[in-house]
Amino acid sequence: MAKNDLHPDPNMEQIDADAVCAECSTVSPEGTLICRHCGNNLRDQRARRFSAVEQGGELTATLPSRSRFVRGGLMAFGLLVVLWTAFNAGRIEEMFLKLQMDETRGTDAFWAGSESGDFDALRAELNANPVTDAEVKALLGGASGGEGLDGRYVLLNENKLFGPTKIGEAIAQTDGDALRFVVLLARGKVELRGVGQFDGDSRITAPEGTVGLSLHGKYYGAAGFAQVVGAGTLECHGLTAYSEETYAAMAFRVP
Repeated sequence: MAKNDLHPDPNMEQIDADAVCAECSTVSPEGTLICRHCGNNLRDQRARRFSAVEQGGELTATLPSRSRFVRGGLMAFGLLVVLWTAFNAGRIEEMFLKLQMDETRGTDAFWAGSESGDFDALRAELNANPVTDAEVKALLGGASGGEGLDGRYVLLNENKLFGPTKIGEAIAQTDGDALRFVVLLARGKVELRGVGQFDGDSRITAPEGTVGLSLHGKYYGAAGFAQVVGAGTLECHGLTAYSEETYAAMAFRVP
């Protein structure tokens, strides 16, 4: 599902997928995440070839029980994304074209508009109480984030070489049938702000126009969705007008 980045930037958290499986040599379509023949994770296969990439203090230590849950959840999420993309390829293409055409239209409102104060408050709270390595280790060890969706989150991505790896953190606040959120990636250099709408009991959607991306002082449109898979646990993916990449992560609520 991942494509070539139009504007490569080391601050963006992204891992492309290989087209040829190292396990069985099956050739898959460009961007395929999971080998259709043997189930090998093609994105992690590529990640192993980039083991020299600086980890910069990102958490790599894991504890067995939650680690297995994370791995299983990420694998299931990868399949979910593949299936979702197959059935919604036309909608994704249409959404991305809109994002390209409206690259900066109104997206700065999340930082300078009438509701920017609400997002500023969330960002300030996250800055004052960043997610610590100890909290992440507790989650990987089996600690529960509790019920509800309000609060801080750690974003993890599966890396076969290093295991579940922290790629960012977030904070969310419910407001009626909406969920306001702020996401920080690349140690805060990349920021997402937006409002998702509850679609049923376990799905949150954020279409074009409801999410903004801030990077290097510029603003871009974004969109995506999250699936609630357990208490305080979300499967998330999205895309932005910054590039053709799609992004995926597991979000765990911090107690």
